[in-house]
Amino acid sequence: MAMAFEMPGADVVGFEHSATTARDRAAVDAALAVLSGPLTLFVPPDAAGCAVSEAGAELHEDGGHTEFRAEYLLSCADPGALDRIGFAVFDAFPGAREIGVQVVAQGGARAFEVGRDDPVLDLGGGL
Repeated sequence: MAMAFEMPGADVVGFEHSATTARDRAAVDAALAVLSGPLTLFVPPDAAGCAVSEAGAELHEDGGHTEFRAEYLLSCADPGALDRIGFAVFDAFPGAREIGVQVVAQGGARAFEVGRDDPVLDLGGGL
C-alpha cells in the first residue's frame, strides 16, 4: 500500500512560518521523527499484517508557508483484510481537525473525510 500525506505546518507544529528559533526547529525535528513512523499514525487492522517497507518525511516551504509531506510504502500480508484504517495522527498532532483521504484501488477511486471525532476510515469490506 502506497500512501502520500500532506498537512499544513500549523496543524502539525502550531505555526506555518519558517523555523527560525531553536524552539521552532526542535518542534519541526520532533514532527519529522513522528511522521517517519507511519504505523504509529495510521493503524491498519492487525489481520492485514502490514509492515513498513519505506518511509520518508520532509518539510516543504513555499511563500512563507510550510507544509509537512510524507510518503510511505507498506507491505501487507493480507491486503484483503484492510477494511479500515485508524487515524492516530489526530493524537500525535492536536492541531489536526480533519483529513481528506483519496483511496485508489482495483475497484476504482474513492474520496473520504476523516475527522478527529471519528478517526477511523471504514473501507467498506477492504480495498
